[in-house]
Amino acid sequence: MKLALPFAALLLLFAAACGPGDETPTPPPRPPTEILNQSAEALLGLETLTFALSNESGNIPLMTGVVANEISGVVDMPDEVSVKIKGEVDVFRAYLELSVVRKEGIYYLTDPLTGEWRIVDESAVPFDLTNVGINVGNIMKAMTDAAYAEGGYGEDSWRITGKVLSQEISGIIYNAGQDHEVGLEVWIRNIDGIGLMPEKSRIQGRVVDTDAENYVRILTLGGFNEPVTIEKPPI
Repeated sequence: MKLALPFAALLLLFAAACGPGDETPTPPPRPPTEILNQSAEALLGLETLTFALSNESGNIPLMTGVVANEISGVVDMPDEVSVKIKGEVDVFRAYLELSVVRKEGIYYLTDPLTGEWRIVDESAVPFDLTNVGINVGNIMKAMTDAAYAEGGYGEDSWRITGKVLSQEISGIIYNAGQDHEVGLEVWIRNIDGIGLMPEKSRIQGRVVDTDAENYVRILTLGGFNEPVTIEKPPI
């Protein structure tokens, strides 16, 4: 019994010596800018992808008097896209659902009242999401103050934070303003045979001039190089 206390004390000392306070943090394997640039280059090699842009808080301006709650779709590079838009008309608070297809160089749009398809001029569509992969890559390349989020790096996945000016996001958010500093957080994963893909981006701050500073939008990408079929609408 006389040995029990000294032995217990030795165990406590050993535990304290091996505690987390004395561990040396593992340094990041590569600079975050290298991961961002490599991911941007990998996006250029894609043939297909899916995307969804939604609002965690705030809204997504679509055109004058119309906001979107979610924009989602599939892209068949280089110039075919099918998009679904769920939103509302500001004045009447009326629910709105639209579909847009670009096939063989022609834009098709559903009538918001009848749901019937019609051919429209390219200028009637307030965005060009056929280049969403390239646009996301350009946004990542434009990031400043890039850093790993706490615990945001491993062998095959990374979470990187930084800043970007609002005009750099104009390729994915219609009517983006000028020179608003926006917070950006990107989740990147290494996918076998494809490369480093940005699966999720969190965009926080004023992108459009009328935005509040606390607006947050989420962009998710997926379906990388998976087979897709974009049909010509029945018209």
